[in-house]
Amino acid sequence: MDLACRMVALPMCSLNVKNVTGPTRLCSSSLKADTLLSASFKPRAAILNRSSTLSVSAEAKAFDAIIEIGGGQQMVTAGRYYSCNSLNLEAGTEVKFERVLAVKDGDDLQIGQPYVKGASVAATVLEGYKGKKVIVYKMHAKKHYRRKNGHRQVLTKFLVTGVDV
Repeated sequence: MDLACRMVALPMCSLNVKNVTGPTRLCSSSLKADTLLSASFKPRAAILNRSSTLSVSAEAKAFDAIIEIGGGQQMVTAGRYYSCNSLNLEAGTEVKFERVLAVKDGDDLQIGQPYVKGASVAATVLEGYKGKKVIVYKMHAKKHYRRKNGHRQVLTKFLVTGVDV
């Protein structure tokens, strides 16, 4: 540290002083840190000008259909099992989902508006079960109000047997 740095006890991160001489001059180390910060700044336009190749995970590539089920959307593949919110069906029941948002047949991708006409996904219900317990804790500070409740969501596990286009 040089003499000027020892004479002034100012927060270096919030000051941006240029061409100051005398005892209030900032030390050179803070100016170097300021230039390092500005050197690492890259405007958004420079980032967007990079190569525009998108990397898609293998899981996102491997799907046969996207269906609307149990209040949400799910990417499904034939021969795999999935879970969704309760369908209120017995185990072993055959189900046909006709709310198909997209279907992939080899390299051909059909996207519906909102659904693909004539497409359906056949599935078999494996079991109905409860999910992991979630603790709901309510508290009002300084008011002697404490409530602790647990919740287990009812779910359905199903096996996708086929995708029809």
